[in-house]
Parts: sequence; structure tokens; C-alpha cells
Amino acid sequence: RRQRQMCIRDSFRAYYDDHFARSKVIYDVAAPAWLVNARWITTELTHSPVLTDRLTYSFDRTRHLIRLATHVDRDGIFRDLFLKLRGADNAAHR
Repeated sequence: RRQRQMCIRDSFRAYYDDHFARSKVIYDVAAPAWLVNARWITTELTHSPVLTDRLTYSFDRTRHLIRLATHVDRDGIFRDLFLKLRGADNAAHR
């Protein structure tokens, strides 16, 4: 668990030089959040991109569809997450 926390912290520190009042994309909680409450994530269906040899994306309209998140309600997601963590902590101390 300690190693996981170090990775998240280091990743955030490497994201910007100035961290004050910055936010970061929350990929690791966005997918489960969509399962909990789809209203927190605005999505659209699009064709699956292809990663090229030049490490760019190419698009082919014959490929299968994927669901792409275009907006995330961070406040709603984190409110739910923190309330659940608080509830789990309270239950553990009973």
C-alpha cells in the first residue's frame, strides 16, 4: 500500500511544476464512477482509435465502437467516494 501511495504522489508532482490549486485527470476512478452513477460522466460513442508506429492515433470508421468520456463531474464523484470511505472507516471502528 505504501508503494502505491508513493506512485500517486510522484505522478502528481511530475505533472506540473506549480501544484497550488491544480487538479489532475482521475482516470482510475472515472470508470467505476460511471458504473455507480452514469450521470457523473458525459460520454459519447466513437470508433476505436488505432495507435500508429509514430505513437499517434489514427481513426478508422470501420472499427468497433467504444464509449469515450468527454466530461467528468469530479465533485460528485469525490463526494460519493469520500462519503463511502468515511462510512467504511466508521464501520471499522465499531
